[in-house]
Amino acid sequence: MKIFVQIIIALLFINISFSQTNYYVATTGSDANDGGQLQPWATIEHAVNSVSNPASDIIIINVAAGVYDLSNNQIDINRGFTNLIILGTSIDNTIIQSASDTSLSTSRVFKIYAGNTVILKNMTIRNGRANDDGDGIIHGAGIFNLSSNLTIENCIITENVSGSTGKGYGVGISNIRGTLIVSNSTISHNIGSFSTSLPCYGGGIASVDGSLIISNSTISFNTAPGGGGIAIISEEGNSLNSNFEITNSTISENRGYNSYGGIRISRWGASNSKTITASFNSCTVFQNYAGIDQQNLGFYGGIAVNSDPITTEIQINIKNSIFAGNKSDVNNSNPSLRNIDLSFQSGIGTINSDGYNIIQNYDGEAISGQINNGIGIDPNLQSLADNSSLNGTQTCAALLGSPAIDVILVGGNGAPLLDQRGFQRDGNFDIGAYEYLNLSEINDKKQFPGTFSLDQNYPNPFNPSTKIRYTIPTSPLNPSPYQGEGQGVRLVTLKVYDVLGNEVATLINEYKLAGSYEIEFSAIGGSASGGNAYNLPSGIYFYRLQAGSVVQTRKMILIK
Repeated sequence: MKIFVQIIIALLFINISFSQTNYYVATTGSDANDGGQLQPWATIEHAVNSVSNPASDIIIINVAAGVYDLSNNQIDINRGFTNLIILGTSIDNTIIQSASDTSLSTSRVFKIYAGNTVILKNMTIRNGRANDDGDGIIHGAGIFNLSSNLTIENCIITENVSGSTGKGYGVGISNIRGTLIVSNSTISHNIGSFSTSLPCYGGGIASVDGSLIISNSTISFNTAPGGGGIAIISEEGNSLNSNFEITNSTISENRGYNSYGGIRISRWGASNSKTITASFNSCTVFQNYAGIDQQNLGFYGGIAVNSDPITTEIQINIKNSIFAGNKSDVNNSNPSLRNIDLSFQSGIGTINSDGYNIIQNYDGEAISGQINNGIGIDPNLQSLADNSSLNGTQTCAALLGSPAIDVILVGGNGAPLLDQRGFQRDGNFDIGAYEYLNLSEINDKKQFPGTFSLDQNYPNPFNPSTKIRYTIPTSPLNPSPYQGEGQGVRLVTLKVYDVLGNEVATLINEYKLAGSYEIEFSAIGGSASGGNAYNLPSGIYFYRLQAGSVVQTRKMILIK
């Protein structure tokens, strides 16, 4: 029997019409093919240069699982794309590399410029090498985003290196006068060259006169002399202000050769009147090192904010965040070297602390006049670990006894409801990217939840894929010590229907333990879609979750 029909009739008057074209790339394909699913192209660069209507259509290049070696020919994206999506299968299965090893690499992986709008999703980008582009500056061995709009989602950017000559901006990613959004991604093990006169700024990411937004991501094990993890820089010569927002993210184990281990925020130029605004919400900046070893000590292990010349145009907003455990070198050999976790140059602007923060200073260098609501000095954190994080990201877990635990009132101060791992923050929220759960809490609230729920898909509207979270509660069967409930096993189905009630996909049809889950639904087919969903048209769809006798349904919109 058809379902949902009576609910949907009125919605049929809604007309959603967007032009979308799908192309396909596979290691088994050929660039002599037509780029269709049955005749995929072999290389991403050929696909980018061959697709039709880049300025008017939504272009999706579906990249199958495999290792794509560019043979040191970077992928240039400069055709005026208004909506280009390069979609891999996963961070483990779709690998895009400049060469098989960084020692053999002579070029970066991606260069995006001339005002394009691009999404890179579900892939690993590695083994790029950045050299001078002709302006005396080295940009982005993994990705160079110039005056364009780039979104990176569910990706790993790793093992990229900068060339040995010239000043450098960003090794993993360089964002110059553009907009860069990074979510659910890991930027790690990228290395900038060492030069005291021409340093590399931002081993993981550098953003110069642009906008950088990071969420649910980890920036770790990157190395560069002018900011091991992230560098935010404002230069004179244009009118663009710099904006930096980071939420639910971990910056840890980054190293500067002689200064700025974690994050550097700098404003340069005598005629520079532009502003820098940087905002931290529920972040953990922990165990970054300004120097490499006892012979290479440094200043500012955590985050440093400065300006040359002095200005008042820098504003830093921090809430619900941890800045702690950052040192002059791995062994903290010389604590007198200003190994401060948050260093803010006097007279250059303001720090606004709207919430609860842990700021730990080893050498007593005072910032108390600029920080309020500081809580404790010992965060009691665990070193970087997987901690059941999504998409390969890692976090620094708060441990029992940490002053970060159960501090923020429920829903207070704008802290995200989910932590970096996607776990729900319960009770009084914790400071930082990680929500501590003791054994009792895990058993009662996480592994054995008591409430059945089907969350709204995100994003919605979507194209071409979206995520659906759901929670299967404990069963009255198999009683356990937890409130008389038991873990139990239930048959769970999650299906997608069109507006006429036709089933178009079966995402789940299996027995599951109680717990919280997430699944990705793709309207263009593939292993993530399930059922017979393939190339669905724009429109309204419904997804229906059933566990035992309990049923819940939600609406989602596909826009192509």
